[in-house]
Amino acid sequence: MDNLEIINPDTNSECFSRFQGMRLRRERLDIFIHTKEGEEVGAHLIVLSACYPAFGKYLSGNDIVHVRLSRFPHQVVNAAVEYAYGG
Repeated sequence: MDNLEIINPDTNSECFSRFQGMRLRRERLDIFIHTKEGEEVGAHLIVLSACYPAFGKYLSGNDIVHVRLSRFPHQVVNAAVEYAYGG
């Protein structure tokens, strides 16, 4: 069993869809990104790290992470997070 084959090609999108549902219900969010306007965008660190490797440096701890991206407007940060969850 050297190779792993995904039989259901929709599994990946189903997984991210479930994470997206959890995000919308604000369940188990562990990273909050503070934007230019001072608003925050909550997400799951594992999802952001999968899409944006720079967030991987925060994976080693068990704490809730707060990141300030004061150069970017809320709309831009939220769009980037939405993209990480599959669009």
